[in-house]
Formats: sequence, structure tokens, C-alpha cells
Amino acid sequence: MKRFLKILQENLSEERLNHSLGVARTAYYLAQKHLPEKKEKAFLAGIIHDIAREWPEERMIAFLKAKGYHITPEDKLNPVVLHAPAGAYFSRDMLGIYDEEIFSAVSRHTLGAVDMTELDMIIFLADLIEPGRSFAQRQNLLIASFQDLKRGMLLALENTVEYLRNKNKTIDSRTLLVLNYFREIVAKKSKI
Repeated sequence: MKRFLKILQENLSEERLNHSLGVARTAYYLAQKHLPEKKEKAFLAGIIHDIAREWPEERMIAFLKAKGYHITPEDKLNPVVLHAPAGAYFSRDMLGIYDEEIFSAVSRHTLGAVDMTELDMIIFLADLIEPGRSFAQRQNLLIASFQDLKRGMLLALENTVEYLRNKNKTIDSRTLLVLNYFREIVAKKSKI
């Protein structure tokens, strides 16, 4: 455990480490509600989810290329999203965390995916609703996430797209695909 904590401290600023601890705790509580048998995995995925977040862009790209990861043109426009797959590979190869569910949750916490598991959704949402975050829709997103992960995902993605539009930032097509997927899922669920 000391080695693990040392690696976290070497790769994360104090602020990012505090955020990661907040995500870990929030993920644990979300899992306790939705996926109790995996709450320890949720905690671990939460604490390591941003392990590569503060790496320089060049380091992330070189690291992922060495792993055979395909970097898309959209990744190059917004390379910060690459910290998710870089963190997943780093956690597996350098920290020895070989759990595929944790790998998936860490690698999908920025853009999401249409085939997200509950653990994937928990980490994605915990990253946005941990106590250190402050944005107008946080409380609504927190409530929705504890009630229904898919509804939480829809609100989170809508909030993310609105934020990016307001900042005149590029919106990754994968995010829009995932947003539309969750719109359909939630709409179908509402009709039942």
C-alpha cells in the first residue's frame, strides 16, 4: 500500500489527489447503492482514475502509442481525454491492477461508451459529482445518479455538452454518440 500511495503522490498534485480521493469515496457510495458487490472495485477505480491526468501531452501520446493504442484525430484535437486510457494502461502495467472491470472504468471515464457497465457509469459520474466539484447542476446530477445511473449519465452528458458549447470547445463525436445512446435508453425506460 505504501508503494501504491507513493506512485499516486509522484503522479498527482495535492489538488488532484484530493479530487481522486473524493471520486473514490463517491464511487464507493454509488456502488453501495447500485452495485454493492463491487464497491471496493469502485473505490480503487476512483482513486486511480486520474493517475495520468497531469502528464504532459507528449508523454500520454508516446505512452499510448507504445501500448498499441489507436489515437484518433479527435484525440489530437483534445488530448486531455487521453489521460483515461493512459491511466488504465499505467494502472495495469505499473501498479499491477489487472482487473478488466477497473481497466474499463478508468479508460472510459472521460468520453463514456455506448456499452458502459454499471462500474463504468459509477466512475464517470463520481468524477463529476464528488464533493470538491462545484457547478450549477451538481446537486441535480448527484440526486439523479443515486436514483438511476442511466438517467445520471444522460444529465451528465447533457451538462458536459452544454459546458463545451458555452466555452466554444470541440465536442468529441464519441461523446455525442454516447449522449444520444443514453437519450434513447432513458426515453425507452420512461415509456414503460
